[in-house]
Amino acid sequence: MSTSDLVHIAVEERLIEQAIADALAPKEAKTTIRKKAYQARYEISRYDQNEFAEERDELQFGPTIITTRRNFFLLHCPAYTTAGDYLDENNDAQPDIIPALERFRDTNDPSEYIRVLRNRAVGADYKTGSIDLINLIRLDGRFSVTNQVVSPCFSATNEDEFVFETLVGVDPNQPEARLLTAKPEQTENILLAGSTVFPPNSWQTLNEDKNIFWDDAAKDFVDHAETALWINLIPDYLVPGDDDVRRQGTVYFQSCAQFSYFQ
Repeated sequence: MSTSDLVHIAVEERLIEQAIADALAPKEAKTTIRKKAYQARYEISRYDQNEFAEERDELQFGPTIITTRRNFFLLHCPAYTTAGDYLDENNDAQPDIIPALERFRDTNDPSEYIRVLRNRAVGADYKTGSIDLINLIRLDGRFSVTNQVVSPCFSATNEDEFVFETLVGVDPNQPEARLLTAKPEQTENILLAGSTVFPPNSWQTLNEDKNIFWDDAAKDFVDHAETALWINLIPDYLVPGDDDVRRQGTVYFQSCAQFSYFQ
């Protein structure tokens, strides 16, 4: 049984457990929705802490797509990333999101992925949308092992469920000497993928905290948070075959007013 199958089984078990817990738990609705502005800083891991050999070129990452949403699992389907959306408008037995993601990965063009995201956002018709979208941001800046990029401000809320998800493209026309520090031997095209549905150091389990920006015990927003960036995760875990997922970087979150490159 593949890693993808094991992840899907774990998600289904988690959904059942959560449904039972939700049914038994007393409901206490938040009377006021609070918001706080954060920024995301993207950093690529060096791992070996060594300088590149002269013949190796630094790999540039970008553009970056950021979505935030109010639902931990997508509506109407047991999926926990936007890549798991089920809609198949052209009835070709493949969800529309998969070829959109493959196009983003193979050409570094996210336009079709963005179109599908907007099409799947919950709007006037709650029955068809799967993504309760809050923010959709495209960031065209590039970053690398020696250069970071910082996102525009986005609003996090104190709602029970708030998910930050990001995908980052890599231009396939970069020199052949480009290097993935997480897997130097890999030459296949990739997307960087990160989501707060996962704990900071794993993609094989789901986060028990459905809103990492809000501290329910302190009744306040957190000062700092982070999530990992993975290669070979999206769209790989949704298509047949083995998945060699490795951590390639980190997204650090901090208040807009307090953000510093040196923290």
